[in-house]
Amino acid sequence: MIMNIDHGTTDKSKTQTKPNGMQSAIVVGQVGPSTFLVQPGTSSSTYCCELATFSERVPRKGDRVLINSDQHGQQFIIGFIGHGSTATTCESQSNILAGKSGASVELTNKDGRESLQVRDQNQRLIFEYLPDEGKGHISLEAGSISLNAQKSIDLTAGTDLRLFSGHATRLDALGSLDLTAQSEKISRIGLGRRGVHLSGEALLCVADKGLFKFHRSQLQGESVSARLESAKMVVSSMETEVKSLFEKATDVFRQVSGLHQLKAKRTRTICEDSHAVIAKRVRIDGNYSVKLQGDKIHLG
Repeated sequence: MIMNIDHGTTDKSKTQTKPNGMQSAIVVGQVGPSTFLVQPGTSSSTYCCELATFSERVPRKGDRVLINSDQHGQQFIIGFIGHGSTATTCESQSNILAGKSGASVELTNKDGRESLQVRDQNQRLIFEYLPDEGKGHISLEAGSISLNAQKSIDLTAGTDLRLFSGHATRLDALGSLDLTAQSEKISRIGLGRRGVHLSGEALLCVADKGLFKFHRSQLQGESVSARLESAKMVVSSMETEVKSLFEKATDVFRQVSGLHQLKAKRTRTICEDSHAVIAKRVRIDGNYSVKLQGDKIHLG
């Protein structure tokens, strides 16, 4: 796996500057044959310095040396002040591996607690791992971090896993994207090339406005219940097939510009008050018989 770190543009007021002028420092590690990592007495940061003295004495960890910088800001060791000891007398021990740019990896042991730290060229903490606590922390004050792997990347959390973004969160996949909850009542959201799949015990969608646009759609279920204040449908053609149809309404008004035809084995119209048929012409044909029954029948 490859981790790419982009520091981006940082605020110069927050960037640690290298020490200027002649001052004393402590040697904390060796980078190369003539390059050493030192810590000035007035700073808690470490810097790379080139050895500029012709003494046969090679600086060791813990030695106090004299450093100075040239007009370009390059640091040099120009002399020795005192010899140190490989055995430290303080409660904190550290092993530092640094590069010429100033980026370093440090393993510290303070009061019996180990810490592995990775810092950039400005000594800003990028990664810290605490073996005793089993915790790791990745931090970048400015820039971005990317994780690249040719095969797979697994993120596993024993309890909770949280992804937070200050602006937007985007998940892209060349194949399918699955979000599965392994609970007693499984709910699933599936996003793939073949469509979106939602499954669960209940589905709740709440919005002020909604738009459902399908080229073809199909609705299946045991029952459907709808409660609306108003509804409007505009379709070119509609076909309804039901076993039994029951309708209730206060008033029903239908307007047909062409033909209105009813074909049934039997028809029956029941009116409690009156029944009126108004037409320019009325025709009733009975193949067998026609019966009119009433207290009064007016013809003509």
